Amino acid sequence: PPQQHYNINDSITFTCYGGYNMKGSEVRTCLPNGKWSGKTTICYDGSGHCTNPGIPIGSRKEGRQYRVEYRVRYTCENGLVLYGSKERICQESGSWSGSEPECRQPYTFDTPEEVADNFISSLTETAEAAESNRNTSTTQKRKIVIKKGGTMNIYFLLDASKSIKE
Repeated sequence: PPQQHYNINDSITFTCYGGYNMKGSEVRTCLPNGKWSGKTTICYDGSGHCTNPGIPIGSRKEGRQYRVEYRVRYTCENGLVLYGSKERICQESGSWSGSEPECRQPYTFDTPEEVADNFISSLTETAEAAESNRNTSTTQKRKIVIKKGGTMNIYFLLDASKSIKE
């Protein structure tokens, strides 16, 4: 059974039932930065239009159908924070919309690349949600609307190294 907490260098080994193929990493190790090594482990049987998007460590997935326009939704457990897309939609191309979710401890430090990816992912997710609502006006689709009690994190990156010349 999964543990509630893992220590640095703890490893998890995954196996798939007979008739399923494994995609991703068979062994994942807890890293000093609070993340897991490798790729999300997925066991799939080849059915459905999109492949199984997997269940990232520390999350729960709702939705088990992988046909075009079907959705899967993710939530994090044990006080972890979700980064990436909380909802993904199976596309006609056979890929999933949005970005792969990841559950991490709050206040995990990000690299500049992760900040940029999460910012873009957040904006894309907001735009996709507006696009799926056909009753929303074109002007409204260009706005970022945060519901009462909702939050949006915006990161600013400043280069103080003087590595950028005029």
